[in-house]
Amino acid sequence: MLLNIKEKKVIRNEKTDISTDEYIEKLCFDVADLIEHARNLAVQQVNIVQLLTYYSIGKWIVEVQQKGESRARYGGRVIKKLSDKLQRKFGRGFSKSNLEYFRKFYLMYENRIAKQCFSNLLLKKPRHCLGN
Repeated sequence: MLLNIKEKKVIRNEKTDISTDEYIEKLCFDVADLIEHARNLAVQQVNIVQLLTYYSIGKWIVEVQQKGESRARYGGRVIKKLSDKLQRKFGRGFSKSNLEYFRKFYLMYENRIAKQCFSNLLLKKPRHCLGN
């Protein structure tokens, strides 16, 4: 039996008896499959956003702090200071070596990653964060 909400009446469906164990097992399997698929998509999206964030940090270091040069004249001082501040604010993951990896990642892929991929991420941040 199924409930037709619009007409507020019970409809008998001879082909689908929702009270059977077999139907409930199939429903549970389908729902579990959907949940696993959604979780996998969420993980993929988080990974993409994290990747684009690291790319954007590397871009900022090169284009803003280093004025487009592969290395700034003042060496790693800016990266070290930035690392110290980010680690105090966010904890692990923003060591000086990680920030240098972000910079290298940007330099390696700056002509391969389409601007559309990360423009939405950057456009949602205040302009002063972009160095514009």
